[in-house]
Amino acid sequence: MTIIEKQYNWNGNLSKRTKTDYIVLHHAAAVSCTADDIHRWHLNNGWVGMAYHFFVRKNGEVYRGRPIDTVGAHCEGYNSVSVGICAEGAYDDKDSMMPEAQKAEIRCLVAELKKVYKTAKVVRHKDLNATSCPGKYFPFEEIVKGEVDKQLTINNEQLTVEGAVEVLKAKVGLADETITFMLCYKYGEQIVLKLANAIEK
Repeated sequence: MTIIEKQYNWNGNLSKRTKTDYIVLHHAAAVSCTADDIHRWHLNNGWVGMAYHFFVRKNGEVYRGRPIDTVGAHCEGYNSVSVGICAEGAYDDKDSMMPEAQKAEIRCLVAELKKVYKTAKVVRHKDLNATSCPGKYFPFEEIVKGEVDKQLTINNEQLTVEGAVEVLKAKVGLADETITFMLCYKYGEQIVLKLANAIEK
């Protein structure tokens, strides 16, 4: 995953975070915006600047926000124990579907963060605060837990993504790097499930 590094002019000092209990997912509540837009908006709020640690655009570009080891300003009462990820877009409307590129990059970013913060719980902003963020139609389940409703059946048994990965490793010999690319950067979970299904039949 490529993270685009930004240089921000902070309005004050950033505090170090010593604990990470949550990875909090947000939407920008703006149909179209940039990392610079959010930084400017948050400065106008009187904050130090960009509240989130990461910002993911609809085209899949991932931008650094606050340094990963600092306290954010994205989730009241939990900023000192959380990492914040914001998605460009407003996902309150049923007609606002998250683009696949954005969804895939957020999924991979969450997976990478979970490798570092193994015990951190992945939550939506509204799970911790009284807000509608990140919107009713934000694809939380697909990003965090996978599309369980799209599992395939092999020999009358449900095939999970994890099971499909094991099939591809054992029967085809695909390397972990190749499977990660397929899952996160190019094709998504469905191609992995379908390949495994084809191999097993």
